[in-house]
Amino acid sequence: MAKQPAVSIDGFVKEALLKIADTAGAFRLSGTGNDPPKLFEKASGPNKKVLDRLKDSANPLVDVSGRGKTSEVRLTATGFLLVAEALSEATVGRIAKSIAEGLPLDERIKFFDASIRAVPNLAAALDSLRTDTLLLQAEETARRERELPQRLAASERAFKECIDDLHEIGKVWKDELNALRKIAERVVPMNQKDLDFHREAAERLVSAWRDAVQYKKDEGREYLEIALENLGGIQRVGAEGEAVVFDREFHEGGASFSTGQHVRVTRPGWALDEGEDRVYVIEKASVSK
Repeated sequence: MAKQPAVSIDGFVKEALLKIADTAGAFRLSGTGNDPPKLFEKASGPNKKVLDRLKDSANPLVDVSGRGKTSEVRLTATGFLLVAEALSEATVGRIAKSIAEGLPLDERIKFFDASIRAVPNLAAALDSLRTDTLLLQAEETARRERELPQRLAASERAFKECIDDLHEIGKVWKDELNALRKIAERVVPMNQKDLDFHREAAERLVSAWRDAVQYKKDEGREYLEIALENLGGIQRVGAEGEAVVFDREFHEGGASFSTGQHVRVTRPGWALDEGEDRVYVIEKASVSK
């Protein structure tokens, strides 16, 4: 018995697209019942290849929204162009308008132009829709131009507020620096009250530095590092990229590290030299292998 030639599904795909195009109301690909109407009784068997082509993720011919009986299927721009020549002028206008309404104004013009280039006979059906879109685009452009001074003024206000915030942050940092300088200038040894105050002020400054590192505020980070290094008693723990021997008192990087292991600093830390061989670690240096 002679082998039967393979059946192309292209004809079935176009037939399905035409049926969807000619249905003005809600429509489903498959499912039970007939409200709303469906394209296929089942989504399995021979219908599966057609459905796979219709819903191809790389170049879909239909757009499906909702699920079950509430699902609806519409032609995409690609599916529309495949069958546009076979549709009536009224149907072309209805579908093109539906597709265009889901696109930004700039994309609508491109869609109409691409449609007319692909199927020149569509020019008459799409000309009025294209003209309406151009008018809407002109109105939108005029509206944006009218609103431009207000938007610029709002941007200027927001920029000024950011600058004011930066000035306030800078003032806070300077206050912290002044407080730390006054403590650092005192004669050691300090009493416990002085030590507590010194630690608290240093911790606030290092906390600000930590936030600058976390949120990648490079300018603020540089300012704070210079300030910290200029203060008496505060020491940097390691430098980024430096090879060091792991010491759990000064380094952190996970439970897998052991004392004496060779590691590399990924973010420095900070400590207070309080005299008499006392070191108070404010922020441990982060390390990795």
